[in-house]
Amino acid sequence: MTASPPRNDETELPFDQYQRYRLVADVIEAVRKPGQKLVVLDVGGRTALLRRFLPHDRVELVDVEASEERGLVLGDGSRLPFQERSFDAVVTFDTLEHVPPNRRDDFVRECRRVARRWVVIAGPYRTPETERAEKLLREFLTTKLRERHRYLEEHHENGLPERAPVEQLLEQLGGRVVSIGHGNLERWLPLMGLSLYLDRDAPLRPIAREFFRYYNRVLFASDHEEPVYRHAVVAAFEDAPLPDAAAVLAQGSPPVGAAGPIEHLARELLSFDVQRDVVEAERSRLEDEHTKLAADLRGHRETVASLRAELEKLQEGERVLGAELAREKTEGGAERAVLAADLEAHKSTLAELQATYDAVQAEVAHVRHLLANEQQQGAEVRDALQKDLSAHRTALAEVLGHATSVEKELEALKELLERERCAASEAIDALRADLAGHSAALADARAERHALSTAFEAERRAFGETEAALRAELAAHQEVQAALGAELDTHRTVQAELIHELERMNGVASSLNEDLVAAHRALEAERAVTAHLRAELRDRWKNLKRALRWRKPPL
Repeated sequence: MTASPPRNDETELPFDQYQRYRLVADVIEAVRKPGQKLVVLDVGGRTALLRRFLPHDRVELVDVEASEERGLVLGDGSRLPFQERSFDAVVTFDTLEHVPPNRRDDFVRECRRVARRWVVIAGPYRTPETERAEKLLREFLTTKLRERHRYLEEHHENGLPERAPVEQLLEQLGGRVVSIGHGNLERWLPLMGLSLYLDRDAPLRPIAREFFRYYNRVLFASDHEEPVYRHAVVAAFEDAPLPDAAAVLAQGSPPVGAAGPIEHLARELLSFDVQRDVVEAERSRLEDEHTKLAADLRGHRETVASLRAELEKLQEGERVLGAELAREKTEGGAERAVLAADLEAHKSTLAELQATYDAVQAEVAHVRHLLANEQQQGAEVRDALQKDLSAHRTALAEVLGHATSVEKELEALKELLERERCAASEAIDALRADLAGHSAALADARAERHALSTAFEAERRAFGETEAALRAELAAHQEVQAALGAELDTHRTVQAELIHELERMNGVASSLNEDLVAAHRALEAERAVTAHLRAELRDRWKNLKRALRWRKPPL
């Protein structure tokens, strides 16, 4: 695809977003006149990302959901709130599959109604391969990441649109239509899984930005081998030019070894995922142990509080008895004896209470001893937990450090890839020069073969004309023989001469046949030279491949 310099660093966008916006932006660039500024409507464009890809055009936005973007108009794509032919181009990105099937034709008609020159409807269209890829991605989300993706679920509920009816409807509305595919499915599916996995954890998101930047700058341009995930259906109306798919899409395959860094990142993330599963299981076990210990500690605290309440009640009773004893001492002497007896009774009761209090104190001391043991055990468990947590933090720091080293390896791989690309370019230039020389030799051989073929054809026509003349002359002699029987001897003499002439012409035909055999041998020789040139070209190509494999960095 035609490369454009990054603006506002849009290459850090998720690769799937960059795919759709870069594809449509390149289509717009392919059809606009030099220096022409366009008014473009983005249907479903509440994110306003298209403005980053077309900074010199006026991009208007309409969506059914609100956002903080400037100039966003709330409206339904199947009932657009604009007048006819209001925009140079109407574009929509991965939107039609979210429209209910019974309103999709209205959506396409509305896009055409408000467009003057172009309509571009980009997104996934229904094929068995596309539906299977989305099914596998939804299963990955639910089983591995344990979450549901809103937009993928809408794809499943509404069903993907079919591309042929959309193209036919645009043609019925007066458009000339071409579809441009992008996003190889065999690459799109694992990259989407990798993207969603990196987005789940905040510490991995910086790595995701580097991963997106690498794909968008290195792999995007050549990522259009069939089968593809997304098509941009482009319709041109009136005198508007229709884009040439070959001009929009870059020719050739991805650079040699370009997928290596992504495969290395996937292996490292797989190792990290295994380690994280172990850490999370251990963390869950420790949290369960902590919860149990906290529950036991609350139970002991409640027991101690109950014992303290009982002790306070006993102390309150003792204070009441002391108050009663003081009051009794202030009363009259007549009651002193009775009070003394009561005092003895109270002393006995107090002794019993004291014994009870001592027993309670002993129980409290025992409970405190048990509590101290529980606290000591809890402290040991907390120490063990802190040690495990410290070890897990150290492991996490090592993982993050490893991620940093992965980033450095990515940079080194980028430099090595650039050097490999330069070397491959030089080797290809040399092969092209050799091929040009062989092509010139082949052209000379073909010219010589053409000259021989022309000469043979001329001789063959001359022989045919002579043979026809001889046949006519023979017929005349036969008529003379029938009319003039008396001149039979003369006629036989003439017939002998004619037979002699025919034998001479047969000799000429034999000579021409030999020339034809010689021409055939020359053609066989030319084919041998061509086979030799092809073999030599294959040998050179094998040498180039061996040279490239020799330079390929270890994964």
